[in-house]
Amino acid sequence: MQDVREQSGIHFVFAINEQRIKPKQKKVMKKFIALVALVLVSASTMMYAQESNAAARRAERKAQRDAERAKLRAEEEVQDMAAYQQAVQALKNKQFVLEGIKLSSATV
Repeated sequence: MQDVREQSGIHFVFAINEQRIKPKQKKVMKKFIALVALVLVSASTMMYAQESNAAARRAERKAQRDAERAKLRAEEEVQDMAAYQQAVQALKNKQFVLEGIKLSSATV
């Protein structure tokens, strides 16, 4: 196996600044890499959790706005119905006034 590596010219050597890394240092580096990976995974999980919380807050605000709009529509509907009833009663009692903005004479 050693001659195959030597013949191909490929050497896998862990080195920093052209100094070989000792086995103890390899373990430390592996632990460091694992720790960095764990931190990245946990950070991405926290970001996802924040996004889902934001989506829940947006949905809650939207539901609240929709409820307020429905309430306003219902109030307007009640006012419109009261105005309609009042207008119908005025017509029945003949208590109304016709106003004209423009008078024109038409010749037939």
